[in-house]
Order: sequence, then structure tokens, then C-alpha cells
Amino acid sequence: MNTVAERLAYALAIRGMTQSELARRAGVTRGTISNVMKGVAKNFTAEVSLKVARALDIDPYWLVLGEGTATTDTIQGGIPEEASEVVRKLSEEGQQIALNILRQLK
Repeated sequence: MNTVAERLAYALAIRGMTQSELARRAGVTRGTISNVMKGVAKNFTAEVSLKVARALDIDPYWLVLGEGTATTDTIQGGIPEEASEVVRKLSEEGQQIALNILRQLK
């Protein structure tokens, strides 16, 4: 996968998520996601790319630069989808607390 658009399409597929769902979870417009998918995004800033990567629970370096692997340690560590979904529904502060607790359980 050579482009952000290809990597984003792959990430959407492995997460079983639509562009609309991703936009909602990332707090960006559906048009932003659509433009990235078309390869014409002018507003795919660092902030937007981080929001998208977080919403997909993927490595932002992989999404933007194609370096490393798609999934983050959370997924590679085998957190059940149910737990992952619960964490996604928390506020940003709640997510950070939950992740810190999970890291201490390793």
C-alpha cells in the first residue's frame, strides 16, 4: 500500500467501518474522509490524521507514512472487540485512564 488512501481503505476494511462511521468517531466531516479516499484531501492535517488513526485504533505513522504496521499494540495484544468498543465510547480522558489501567495489567 503506497498511499494514504490505500491504507485508509484497508483500515476501514479490517475494522468493518464505513466512511460515515469513521467521520463520526473521528469528529471530522464525511467529506474529509471521502477526499482522503479519493486522494484529493487538502485538509488532512496532522490533527485530522491523528483523530482518524485514533478512531480506527491504528498506528498514525503507518496511516500517514506507511511505516511500521497498521495495528497498534492494543489490537496486537488481543484486546477483545467488546473491551475495545467500551473504551472507544469513553471520553478522551476516560480512554486515557482505561489504557493506563490496561497497560499496568501486562
